[in-house]
Amino acid sequence: MASATAQDEPVLQRALTLSTSPVSPNLPPGKFVDATVALLVRVESSCPIYDFVFALRLARKNHTGSPESGEHLEAQGWEFDGGRLMIGTEDGEMLRDRIEWFDFSYSAYPIGYLDDGLEIAIPSIPAGRVFDFHFVVAYNAVDRGDDSEWFAVDIPHGSLAESMPAPAVKWK
Repeated sequence: MASATAQDEPVLQRALTLSTSPVSPNLPPGKFVDATVALLVRVESSCPIYDFVFALRLARKNHTGSPESGEHLEAQGWEFDGGRLMIGTEDGEMLRDRIEWFDFSYSAYPIGYLDDGLEIAIPSIPAGRVFDFHFVVAYNAVDRGDDSEWFAVDIPHGSLAESMPAPAVKWK
């Protein structure tokens, strides 16, 4: 389940677009996932947006995730019903390097781990600027115990943006 909030909800509703698509991750030899889906999110407004938070959460909340970050990756995995699901996104340093106006050195780290998902929190998005980001979800019905899901969610933002439809579906 996805949720988005900001101080001015009507402005956010006009500014937020998204796109989802199955993706084929470039996995190391011997790694395999049953399904991988990406969510691209874009926020662009002629007005500033304050206290923006976007969360991607599991629909089933009876499992606590295990953070599994890596270089340029924030990820969290859950084991349930013999399978394994992982959500990943680029880390704060990659966001900062990719988005020239974004600097979190004066605020909290932008990626948060939730018991049932991940969130991205940005104190302010300037008027006329674009803030785009993604989440990748990978799933195996049977936990292979080989980190396949971790490798599957580690897709650079530029690769997803080039291979997926541009975010066009309006939020709400």
